[in-house]
Amino acid sequence: MTTGLLLLLLVLSGSQASHYFGTVMTFTPKESTDDGSLRVVFDYKLSFRSCTDEDKWKCASGDCGSESVELNIVDEEDREWCQREGVMTREVSSNSLFQLRSDEGAYAIQLEMEDFPKQTIFLHQSDDVETTRTPSDALSKLPIRFSLIVDPPVPSCSEGAYLPKFLPPTPVSGAQLLAYINETLNITIMAEATNTMVLKLLFSGPHTAVKHVVSHGEFILTWTPSDSEDEENHPICFVVQAELNTAKYHSELRCVIVSIQIRPITTPLPTTVLPSTTPEHTTTLLFINETEDQEKVLYESTGSGDDSMGAGKVVGIVFGVGAVAAIVGVALWALNRSSPVLWSLPYTP
Repeated sequence: MTTGLLLLLLVLSGSQASHYFGTVMTFTPKESTDDGSLRVVFDYKLSFRSCTDEDKWKCASGDCGSESVELNIVDEEDREWCQREGVMTREVSSNSLFQLRSDEGAYAIQLEMEDFPKQTIFLHQSDDVETTRTPSDALSKLPIRFSLIVDPPVPSCSEGAYLPKFLPPTPVSGAQLLAYINETLNITIMAEATNTMVLKLLFSGPHTAVKHVVSHGEFILTWTPSDSEDEENHPICFVVQAELNTAKYHSELRCVIVSIQIRPITTPLPTTVLPSTTPEHTTTLLFINETEDQEKVLYESTGSGDDSMGAGKVVGIVFGVGAVAAIVGVALWALNRSSPVLWSLPYTP
């Protein structure tokens, strides 16, 4: 953001809500206008018992601006839980501090992530207010709150026995992935368990992400970011579920961060075609002193009267550590331990 630093404080409190399991939120400042107003996009995940449940956010203090909210289903487990993604867009008059509040309930575990500057900084807000922040002053506070559901005992806690064990090429937790606008990102997830059957992938991420079941224990998550998501960072978290009779067993939780960009435009280098100077009816042979880590392939190139520009075959030498190309009498080579010798022999019909 060019006009300053947006400060956000989220305060969450309320009464017990048994249908509500938890939430986590991130925000991204978008474009600003000449009058100092700003568009901010909040992306948050909500976990409910039912997909019919909704959330409400209230302005606790400051100028919270106008609001538009879109809720979509990400993933669900029938009659057990529902993961929803909320995208809230707010148009605020400046980048000064404001607070949002949710009254969804008190939870077993509540955490808060805070950002601090590494040194004292001076913030020039678009409403001409200047503030000072020291390394002990939080720049932003984001909530993480969740409840715990305790599963029945597991015969063995060793991964791969009853609990699914992730296999390559499943990305490690904390991996940072790059995705481009309007291009599909594929995340392959594989797991195994010897005493149970891996049947399901449960995930939290953008609601436009799609999960595909390839086979037992193999899944693919696909997501195509849109133009509006440029320069955003989206977490995608997942577990796999194995079953044995009526019992369900889950793998460890893994999360990756997907950064969205527009694919850079690259300009190809111009290609120069050299005219052939090989006389008529000439055979070009390329000999190379062979070393232990080279593999030699030899081709013969012959010219034909009036078609010298396109005549002949390509003379090539293929190595384990490099390649040499020759174009009708011109040889390019690079060898570390020996020098090639080139002969051009006249051909007598």
